[in-house]
Amino acid sequence: MIASNSQLPQSAIDLPDGIGVPGLRALLDTCQMRARINEQLPAAMKPFNQCRISTLRFKTPANCLVGYTLSQDDPQSPEAVVINLYARGFSREAFGPASAKAQADRWAGSEAGPAVTALPEMSAILYWYPNDERLAGLRRIVERKKMQRAFHAHLPAYPQEEWRVSDRSIRLRLVRYKPERRAVLSCRFRAHHREEERHEERFVYLGVYEPVRLAAIWRTHNELYACAQETRGWTVPQPMGLLPDDCVAVSEAKSGEPLLVTLDRGRPDQARQATVLAAAAIAAFHRQKLTSLPTIGPEDLRTMISETTEMLCQVDSAHRELWVDTGQRLRSGADRTRSDRGLLVHGDLHPGQILLGEGVPALLDFDRSHQGDPVMDLGNFAAQLWVNWSQAGDGGLDVEDLTNGFIAAYSRAAESEVDRSLLRWWTAFALFRSALVPMGRFAYDWRHRAVATVEQACTHLA
Repeated sequence: MIASNSQLPQSAIDLPDGIGVPGLRALLDTCQMRARINEQLPAAMKPFNQCRISTLRFKTPANCLVGYTLSQDDPQSPEAVVINLYARGFSREAFGPASAKAQADRWAGSEAGPAVTALPEMSAILYWYPNDERLAGLRRIVERKKMQRAFHAHLPAYPQEEWRVSDRSIRLRLVRYKPERRAVLSCRFRAHHREEERHEERFVYLGVYEPVRLAAIWRTHNELYACAQETRGWTVPQPMGLLPDDCVAVSEAKSGEPLLVTLDRGRPDQARQATVLAAAAIAAFHRQKLTSLPTIGPEDLRTMISETTEMLCQVDSAHRELWVDTGQRLRSGADRTRSDRGLLVHGDLHPGQILLGEGVPALLDFDRSHQGDPVMDLGNFAAQLWVNWSQAGDGGLDVEDLTNGFIAAYSRAAESEVDRSLLRWWTAFALFRSALVPMGRFAYDWRHRAVATVEQACTHLA
């Protein structure tokens, strides 16, 4: 269990080094930020009593993004009131133009606080949810009337001449939010047939993206759904409609339990059976042909490795030798990977992306799907097993046994043995890329976890 940084003294937080954002220390001080945010609340609103950092991402050495989740107790409800917001920190030179641009833009009103706030003392700009610098659609879909009109216009299952979607029934819940990248919301609504005595209550997911990414993600999802209808052993959520003006993709909410939850229970027999099912589904997924996807080859991999190396060196220069040496070893092995056209890769496969319990496993989230080497998915899956359970010190699962069983089940389903040498390289690649994750979550021991993850990558390269 990672200790919450809101419960630790500032001196206990291991801050990154080598970053050119003068307000970084203040932005990472959750007590100071909570007080600063509480100053901006309307008089009738209770102050927040908890603040934690949910996202920390360095866009350049002189531009960072810090996401916050704030909560307050609600005496009228057992659930706490939660609000999301994020700050962009700049160099002193970049802050002025960025602030002027932000103040000139139009933003959605927020009952919790001001839409956008400049913080000159920190060279930062604070964005209150649902305002987002790049996800403009997020500001619109929180308005029920606009959602009602968008559903009627773009959901083929509910044409306005036949159905009436009740705007009052629309309920949104934020599921996942990566500021300026993607937001996923669950949505419940009721639809009434205009002529028949028929009422439906639907649950769907809304994915909010930047315009440049939406079209490709939507096309991939539709192609994969068509493939899943024609083959056995796997499925994906049904794509239901595209809201182009808001850059939102609507898909069905499939029932089932994420493999991540099954493994978290720490029951070896149940975990082994679940991973065998998942392995068969992934093998069936890899057999599909989607030639419209971009290709990721060795040169792209070398670029990713170099970017990760550079960022690790920026945030933790003390371990520069470890970062650079591991990166060089990975770069030298990139040519061994396969990049044939037509080989489908999920691109972000881990236990949280697989749903179990509804007939066949369902695979989720195709934002990074591409053509390349399918062993990438197996290496990433193996790496995430280690990161989530072995590194965390959870003794309930034998990660090595689970990984071996997963690879064996995949080989049986694919009717082809996995190249173990190639698997080791891909696992090392995934571990190296994962070293920045503890920093992104601002874990109090992020530096220790990053070093341990890269040292584990080195064992696969030995």
